[in-house]
Amino acid sequence: MTSPGVTPRSFRKDQRIINLSKEILEAKDRRVPVLLLDLKDILNSSESTKDTVRIKRELWEYNIHQVVILVLRQDYSVITGEWSTAANIAKLLSVICTGIDIKGPGSSEFYNELLPKACENLFLLSRHIQAQIAHVEDTIKGEEEEKKLFDNFQTVMDSLAFLVSAHSQLCKQVYSSPWLLQLLISDDPDTVVIVMTLLTKIFRINGYILNKLDDSIIFNIMDELIYKLTVNNVIEVAAIATKCVLKICDYHRGVVGSLTARYKGLKALLGKWAGEGFDRDLRHLHTLLETGSVHRAENEKFFDAAVMIQMMWRGFVTRKKLRKANNAFSNFQKSYRLRKKEVTMKQEEKKLAQQFERQLKENRLKIMREFHQRQLHTIEILPAAKVDEYLAKEKSVAALKIQTLWRGKKERDLLPWRQEVQMQVKAAIKIQRTVRKWLDKLADKNKNISISLKPPGLTDARRLELRSKIQEWRDLHPTHIDNRESLQEIHNRAAQLLANHYSGIKPQRQQQQHIDALIARLDTDSDLVLLAPKLKDITEKDAEMYTSRSVPIATKARVNHLETLRKIKLPWWKRLDEEDDMDLKSEYQDTDEFVF
Repeated sequence: MTSPGVTPRSFRKDQRIINLSKEILEAKDRRVPVLLLDLKDILNSSESTKDTVRIKRELWEYNIHQVVILVLRQDYSVITGEWSTAANIAKLLSVICTGIDIKGPGSSEFYNELLPKACENLFLLSRHIQAQIAHVEDTIKGEEEEKKLFDNFQTVMDSLAFLVSAHSQLCKQVYSSPWLLQLLISDDPDTVVIVMTLLTKIFRINGYILNKLDDSIIFNIMDELIYKLTVNNVIEVAAIATKCVLKICDYHRGVVGSLTARYKGLKALLGKWAGEGFDRDLRHLHTLLETGSVHRAENEKFFDAAVMIQMMWRGFVTRKKLRKANNAFSNFQKSYRLRKKEVTMKQEEKKLAQQFERQLKENRLKIMREFHQRQLHTIEILPAAKVDEYLAKEKSVAALKIQTLWRGKKERDLLPWRQEVQMQVKAAIKIQRTVRKWLDKLADKNKNISISLKPPGLTDARRLELRSKIQEWRDLHPTHIDNRESLQEIHNRAAQLLANHYSGIKPQRQQQQHIDALIARLDTDSDLVLLAPKLKDITEKDAEMYTSRSVPIATKARVNHLETLRKIKLPWWKRLDEEDDMDLKSEYQDTDEFVF
């Protein structure tokens, strides 16, 4: 073996790997496996896949791979961590040997020597662990130790499967390895199941390579699998053995022809595993034994598959029809019960109505009978001269009662119509009231402002002054028109100008009226401000008088109030700056007013 510490070929060096190489070079053999566990931290510290590949390449350049493969052959019962350390190293070996592409002079050494040697050492390590499991004592402590050893054995087998999945050319090495048969020969069912599971994984990776192997190697594996299938009594072992046999038959068609001749009596021995949970694989193997040909077995398999598909389809269709029939029957029963319940309820209601009507008739007959009895009794008591008078009075009372009932019925019949008419009248009144209000508002809006009012500033003295100026202008500029047509044209033009003036005077008068109202309001507000009492003398009436209903004014007052409170809370040196700013603003405002 080449010792670690050789100068690497790459330019970039990882100091951790260099230090680890030095420690391995200087350490004793028993301490090397413990030092190699530091590779896990180095690999986990990589930030990306590219960084991981770089670390693995540097490990190869420093010959760490050879060291890891070599230490797998040691006896870990005298090393710290014992077989758990060995399982972790096996896992590290599968990691550092995958995801790396060695090119150049060392590629042949890596692929043709190092990887096959890694597989052999992993098998050797698993054989050592299997031997340790066989010597564990049957105690509570022994059970815990056995469980740990099983976990370590599973880890080593998983590491081997991971390594082979990355390098499929190792499948041939696995199939032809004598250690594989040594592991299968064991009588421990748990380890055998793990080894057979490894076989199924290898078959999945590259099963067609079985055609390139020697028949003796394949039949050695088949012999052990058939032995486990026939002699063993553990269901898990039989199930995985059956699956392995079928995989070998799928990938190596030549084995199928020799199944019946080489393993006589196997067909009869398969019957003991019926109903144990892997009947499908058993049927497939039974078909292979009966036909003796892969082609015929595939036809039988396809036939069974077609039968199964038809059976499932027909079962699905039948169950669907049964569900529909059940739903139809349930709906029919439900509707029938509802219908029967409705009929029963109607019969009961009809029966109750008949009983009520019969009771009303009986009560009516009873009242009439009692009335006639009282009337006969009264006639018997009265003198004969007053009987006619009594009968006439009774007729009058009866007629009055009939008329009262008829008029009441008639009024009750007319009540819905009268309620509807009343509702219509109320609606009409409401509509008329709304329309009248709208028309009044429209009339107020369109009311013409009197244009006959004097314009502002036009007094009697001003009117006389204007008249004198007009007369002077007429004397200085007499007219030179002497015909009637020209005068009529000038008159029409003056009338047009006067009409234009009156048509545009309305918005001016409205604006003037608005200005007068604002001036009056400002005068009133200024008077209120000047005559405002002190805060200590203010009353509720004064507060109500100085309260504004305008939202903008109230908002502005609130903002000014908050600004004043803020200024009061400021220190004196900040208020000086604000006073200077206010003076500048006032100066600018005075300047603007002067310019204006």
